Amino acid sequence: MNRHPQFAATLSESYGSEVRKLQKRKAKDAYEEMLEGLYGAPLTILYASDNGNAEGLAKRLGNRGKARGLKTMVFAMDEFPIEDLSGEENVVMLTSTAGQGEFPQNGRQFWETIKNAGDIDLSNVHYTVFALGDSHYWPRKEDKIFYNKPGKDLDARIQFLGGKELVAIGQGDDQDPDGYQT
Repeated sequence: MNRHPQFAATLSESYGSEVRKLQKRKAKDAYEEMLEGLYGAPLTILYASDNGNAEGLAKRLGNRGKARGLKTMVFAMDEFPIEDLSGEENVVMLTSTAGQGEFPQNGRQFWETIKNAGDIDLSNVHYTVFALGDSHYWPRKEDKIFYNKPGKDLDARIQFLGGKELVAIGQGDDQDPDGYQT
């Protein structure tokens, strides 16, 4: 019996690198789990988007919030349980404008519920709204009211239900030199 067996260098090197990768992955997962409880204030980001502009902004905002130590969650408006809204601390809502000043498909149910709800108390919720639209989409002067209408309506309704503004509503316009990200 050989007390000191010799293994091929590639075999032992391959096994060692696999073990190190597994150890690093476990350590990283444990570190992420630990940080999860230490992050700053929670930030819930809700979006309604048909073409993906509001969704892209919401995800980018979520990533930037995480990079700054915030515990962020990003949802399409219709995916978020409306009964949980009053328990949120900080909420950012982004919505594009569809059709004749309507909410995009993945925000319509959320809007209908908020619009018709009289018993939701949002007095502990700090919020802001960012609306995306195109000020030249409606050429007739009487149709200008549809510009960023979903965002304006949402802002007014959340405020009516007791929400406290973090910052005033932002309105992105595709006609601005910087596009909707002005």
